[in-house]
Amino acid sequence: MEGGILTCCIHLRKPKQTPKVDYSLSHSRQLVDIYHMTKYHLFLISATLGASLASAVTYPALPVSTVNVTCCPIVNRTVAVHTAADLQAALSTARLGDEIVLDAGKTYEGNFIVAVPTGFSGWVTVRTSAVSSLPQPGTRVGPGNMAQMAKIMSPNSGDPGVPSYPAIGNNYLSSTLSDMGVHHYRFIGIEFATGLTAVNFHVMLFSAYNLSGQVSPSSMPHDIIIDRCLVHGNDPIATVFPDGVAAFNGSAVFDVANGAIIDSTLYNLWGNRLETQVITCQGGPGPRLIQNNEISGGTEGFMCGGSVPPYPGIVTTDITVVHNYFNHPPAWQTSTPVIPYVKNLFELKSGKRVRITDNVFEGSWDRGGGQRGYAITLVPRTWQDSGYGLVPEVLAVGEVSDILVANNVVRNVGQFISTQGNDDECPTSVGCKQSARMLIVNNLVVSDTTYYLSPTGEINIAMEQDLSVKRNTILAHNTAAGGQLAGSLYGNRSYSCNAPFGANFEWSYNISLNGVEGDCTWDPENILVNSWTGSNSVTSNLVAGLSGTIGAYWNAFGHQTKFAASEVALGLSSDDHTLLSSSQYFGQGIGANLACFNEAAIKAGTPSPLCALPSEVAPVWR
Repeated sequence: MEGGILTCCIHLRKPKQTPKVDYSLSHSRQLVDIYHMTKYHLFLISATLGASLASAVTYPALPVSTVNVTCCPIVNRTVAVHTAADLQAALSTARLGDEIVLDAGKTYEGNFIVAVPTGFSGWVTVRTSAVSSLPQPGTRVGPGNMAQMAKIMSPNSGDPGVPSYPAIGNNYLSSTLSDMGVHHYRFIGIEFATGLTAVNFHVMLFSAYNLSGQVSPSSMPHDIIIDRCLVHGNDPIATVFPDGVAAFNGSAVFDVANGAIIDSTLYNLWGNRLETQVITCQGGPGPRLIQNNEISGGTEGFMCGGSVPPYPGIVTTDITVVHNYFNHPPAWQTSTPVIPYVKNLFELKSGKRVRITDNVFEGSWDRGGGQRGYAITLVPRTWQDSGYGLVPEVLAVGEVSDILVANNVVRNVGQFISTQGNDDECPTSVGCKQSARMLIVNNLVVSDTTYYLSPTGEINIAMEQDLSVKRNTILAHNTAAGGQLAGSLYGNRSYSCNAPFGANFEWSYNISLNGVEGDCTWDPENILVNSWTGSNSVTSNLVAGLSGTIGAYWNAFGHQTKFAASEVALGLSSDDHTLLSSSQYFGQGIGANLACFNEAAIKAGTPSPLCALPSEVAPVWR
């Protein structure tokens, strides 16, 4: 037992066949943690023991379901399409069991509408004719696979169609509710692209946006899989647009219940002095799966919440984000006159039961976004219709709860995570929710003032409920002229120096540089202990390179703190994934242990095993 989590007592109902568990991302493509194997009649139970046995916090609940992405659907009818008109006709008359085959190397230009298919079972597969030449499921495709793909592209400037509209989507402009619920489509080996136009708001749009406020869960788009595809705009710096200065090549709106994007590369989606996302999720039911993709660009790489939700009161649940490479192109940091806005790589304004594990996050700075170079932002935001005139008015009360951030590598960013437990901008007329239960564990973070000159702290906190930060290696560097060293944590009270940061807190077994910082002091006793209500556990942290007043604070702190004279004296491996066996701190459970983490494979999109889930949230079955 660790942290009050019971890890015994597994009882299985005998399945019809022995379940095979494969911890790689190959083969069936089903996310393979045992707790997702519901087809074998296994049921996740909560086994958190009482606080008298346990940790200072309640740990987050994991996603209770995910998307079955096993390839490939049964085909009843094959429809070959050779022109844009053929493609639209096939989409308009699709039946479940259809396989719509596009010619590899051909461009299908237009604003294609995906219709609700007829029939009672099966899927509609939309694929390239060269599907056999693609990498096998479990391996990511990239621009080098374009020749094997068919291209679905929104119109070029001046061509028939509407260049600012998406290349593909459900009938999002319809006033008929039944048109919203497009379902059971799988796209394989398709290149989705914006045409040559300076303004294109979305390359893909699956959403009930036009009827927000009238939609219910049953009328949302659902069961759509983007499998081994490219989704992209034009290079904002190198492209010469015939219709003016680069303005906007926008996002993939993927508001799909039981929806997945897997083994794909999404890139060159941007706004010039404007905000956009690579993947955006407005709301609606889960589960959602983002797995083994490269997600490059956007003001945010992935964002859920913060805009018109499909119906009131919805918090998207059961989001799984694993084995992805999130990044921003380095040239975007200094480009002129085109300035692609950058805020972060991953953001939740709304979400519950979210797993963010086994990813690489690289390249985040503050350019027009005001978020100070954080890699990840987890801040609830309430959305209430004001200017859209929706009838009925839509209200979404933001909540960001039950969040696991584990087994990730974060590099070349200004700071790590900005999080707070409540919406500090919540209207007084709305009863906003307290977000709770976040576990940040076994992550490597290497930041630098090159990406944000004046950071406050690698993890920025405020108004938290049940926050646990354990076994991380957090290395905040200052190599920029005029840069300011950041603490590993920054506590933000916003009210007074006597106000708490929140309730129920753990900060244990972390490696860090520069200590911790609050809005009123650098004293760890104040920041880590005295400024919390409820339960508190702080122990066995390893800090390096402290001196002066900050060093004196820590020397007086106690709590089994260990000290290293410098970062070099920690004895980290060359990739910083683990402590070396020669380190005097090795074997004490301190810092991240990412020997399980294949950083090169995650960046390349080749199969590699997932790291084990942390014991604090390990599933227990009966």
